[in-house]
Amino acid sequence: MGGQIAHSIQNFGPQPRQVSQAAANALVAELRTHPPESIDLTCLMGDTEGYQLASILKQVLELSGWKINGVNQAIFNTPLKNIIIETPTISPAFVLLLNWFASLGLKPQGNHNKEINGAKLIIGGNI
Repeated sequence: MGGQIAHSIQNFGPQPRQVSQAAANALVAELRTHPPESIDLTCLMGDTEGYQLASILKQVLELSGWKINGVNQAIFNTPLKNIIIETPTISPAFVLLLNWFASLGLKPQGNHNKEINGAKLIIGGNI
């Protein structure tokens, strides 16, 4: 008699980026000790995973008292990956946010650009 052996299939690759409730609560508590900021929040057009992460971040930052413009979607000339914060001024709150992203393993990049009008948070691809 013959038989079949079932094999499992496992997909390995980038897993969706996530923010735990505990991490979100910690960020909200820390950011509330600083003056609220305003920021434009953008993700890559058509990137479902990036949009979901951006939506979570919008909720967390709004709970911190921040004014968030977005979640916007855009197409960029060059492929963007990970998380980028670009700001015309360096504030303790932006440094805190950058360090918080790093603590979650989200590989943030911070750019100080005096020539832009307002801060930007860009959610790049999960590559």
